[in-house]
Amino acid sequence: EHAIDTRLFISDIPKENLFTSIVWMGNEGNVRRKGVDKALQVFAELKKIPAFADYRFIIIGRKGEGVAFIQSIINKYGLNDSIELIGEVSEEEKIAFLKRSKYYFQLSLYEGFGLAALEALCANNIIIHSGKGGLANPIYKEQLLFDIDNDFDSELLKLVNKLACFTPITSYDNLLEYYDIQRRKDDFEAIIVNGKSNYKLK
Repeated sequence: EHAIDTRLFISDIPKENLFTSIVWMGNEGNVRRKGVDKALQVFAELKKIPAFADYRFIIIGRKGEGVAFIQSIINKYGLNDSIELIGEVSEEEKIAFLKRSKYYFQLSLYEGFGLAALEALCANNIIIHSGKGGLANPIYKEQLLFDIDNDFDSELLKLVNKLACFTPITSYDNLLEYYDIQRRKDDFEAIIVNGKSNYKLK
C-alpha cells in the first residue's frame, strides 16, 4: 500500500462549494478509466438540486487528447460555467485545491490503490467513489459508494438520499496514521532493528 505525508493535507480552513478530481487527460481511454464522464453526469444531475446549484467542479491534471472528450461532455450537459479544467499544477497547488474542496469524485472503472482519493480524504473531502480495485480499501467504507455497474438513475437517487443525511467522520486519525509516510519509515526501521513492528492498527 502507498503512503503519503498526511500532515501536508490536514487543514481546518473553511470548505468551499467545490467538487474536485485528479486525472491525467492524455487520452480518452484514461479519462474513461478514471470515470470522469460518469462524474460529470452525476455532477450535472446534482446541479439541478438547489443545495448544489452554486457548486463548481475542478478537474486537475496534465492536459492532452482526453480534453476534447471531457469538453464534449461538458457541452452536452451545459456545464461550461461550472467546470474548470485546471491542467497540471504543482504539488502545493494540488494540496491547496483539495483543502478547499468539499467533495472528491473517484468513479474509476478500476484503481490500483486510489492514492489521489486517499489524499482527498486526508484533506477532509467527502469521497464519492466506485469501490473498484483499491477503492474497496476499508479506509473508504464510510464514504459514498456509487455503483457504476448498477442503473444510473437508481444509484443517483441513492446518492442524493445519502447526501441529504450524510455526516462525515470528523477524525480519521488512526487510519491516516497507518498511511503516513513517516510512520511507515519508523516502522521499517523498527522491523530491521528490533525484528518487529511497533505499530498496531487500532
